[in-house]
Amino acid sequence: MEYLLVKFREDRQVVVDDHFLGCTNQVLEIEEGKHSISLAAPYNFKPHEWQVVLVNSTVVKPLEIEFV
Repeated sequence: MEYLLVKFREDRQVVVDDHFLGCTNQVLEIEEGKHSISLAAPYNFKPHEWQVVLVNSTVVKPLEIEFV
């Protein structure tokens, strides 16, 4: 398992590979590999989507991305 932290100014559902996975500003558990990450509507954030490769992350040191 790998770990991802999606930062955003408010709580929003995180969309991973077109599926809701959890909420922003919390460490999420996800399978190793390449994933597309976005947020649920409203679409008032940038970028529209992140493409990430998750490998060698830990719950203490997750991969961090941020939407603004």
